[in-house]
Amino acid sequence: MDLKQEFEIEGNWWLPNEPNNKSYGTLSYSPRQGVFLSLVERLDEPGNPRISVLLGESFASQKITLINVIVERGNFPFNQRVLLSASSVLLNIHYHKKEDIKFSSISVTIPEIFPWFKKSRIKFNERNPLKTIELQPANSFNLEVNDFELEVGTTFGSSTYKPVQDEFTLKQIGYYTFSPKKGELNFDECLLIIENVNLFFAIACNLDFVSQEISGLSNDRAVEIVIPPYKEIKKQDISDIDYNILFYVDNFVEDFKTQFTNWYLNLETYKFLYDLYARISFKSLSGHIENQFINIIQALETFHRINYEGLYMNPQIYQSKVYSKIAEELSKIQIDSNLRDSLKARLKYGNEISLRNRLKQLLKEHWNFKVLFIPDHDRFVKTVVDKRNFITHLDPQAGNLHYIQGFEFAKATKILFYLLKYCLMLSMGVREDRIHKVMLSHRDRLSYEEYFNRS
Repeated sequence: MDLKQEFEIEGNWWLPNEPNNKSYGTLSYSPRQGVFLSLVERLDEPGNPRISVLLGESFASQKITLINVIVERGNFPFNQRVLLSASSVLLNIHYHKKEDIKFSSISVTIPEIFPWFKKSRIKFNERNPLKTIELQPANSFNLEVNDFELEVGTTFGSSTYKPVQDEFTLKQIGYYTFSPKKGELNFDECLLIIENVNLFFAIACNLDFVSQEISGLSNDRAVEIVIPPYKEIKKQDISDIDYNILFYVDNFVEDFKTQFTNWYLNLETYKFLYDLYARISFKSLSGHIENQFINIIQALETFHRINYEGLYMNPQIYQSKVYSKIAEELSKIQIDSNLRDSLKARLKYGNEISLRNRLKQLLKEHWNFKVLFIPDHDRFVKTVVDKRNFITHLDPQAGNLHYIQGFEFAKATKILFYLLKYCLMLSMGVREDRIHKVMLSHRDRLSYEEYFNRS
């Protein structure tokens, strides 16, 4: 089932424990809106709007299981249809309980990521008398990660829409397949693995993509899985994808297998940062520049907290000799209790170094980046911190005249984003020469924009 295409399925629907109480309805899927089921009459108990599992069968005898169903509109006084939403759809199988949903393997196809593997190609051989088409998929990689095995690579898909074939479409497709080392994976475990692997490729390819097909093997039966992306599907030009890729499969310090395994094992530590980067890169950059700026600052602070101690002094000493004594003195002062609580709350984080010091340390550690983009790092850090303070602690009387604005603000925001990208690539084990190449392209683009702005 193509997750990028809308579809509808008509059939009968019922609760697992009430197979004789069926209702006619239409299941509708939209990549942007999600999964909705319109029923002639409601099946659930009034006052209980959540259904763990709902079963259905199409008029073509296809078995359907809906997961995490919510009654969106269930009143029935005016002969109005019941409307339900679902988080996921499983086709070709019935499950009576959510805990019964387990898979021995899952496959995911993502057409847009095949350039990441670099070595796949389609070649039309005109010299051959048969006019052959040569297909050369990139080498697949087999990895062992935690308690599952993962295969990633490229394949080819073709389609034709005519009974007499005078033309057909042939596409290169990126894919990955995973299966547990022992037993089976429950549905929530599968969803988490899909989310994490997709996140890796989204960052690597610098691409906000949508899985095209998800299928699995459960109880020795092939199951199609529908998980709405809840976003608008935009057609991606392959040349743009290749141009914007952040790093390729052969750009790691160590081999891809080792690097990806290490990345996945450390994912829990970095997950918030990666999610934040994806939000900045794919969503925030098209929004207000102030939001971009604040989000990038937050991401850089997060990266610093993960990788550096970021404290002025030993935390035990701070707690015993600074925090406790100041908190004790605050208790003696006759001030508003809300103010006292606010000051104590700020003191809890008083040992953490400031944004100014975090940025200075990041630039000191990443000298190559500083040389490319920031000739005077003290001045740059000061203007960034002052602007952040102005935005987060807005003083209408202060005005905005003393802070960077216009192109200079946009330039500083981009430099901060490039610094975030630089740090992220290092943390993912990308080689310095690849990082330097990406940063050079960013610097050239920024120089062109600066020249255009001043001319």
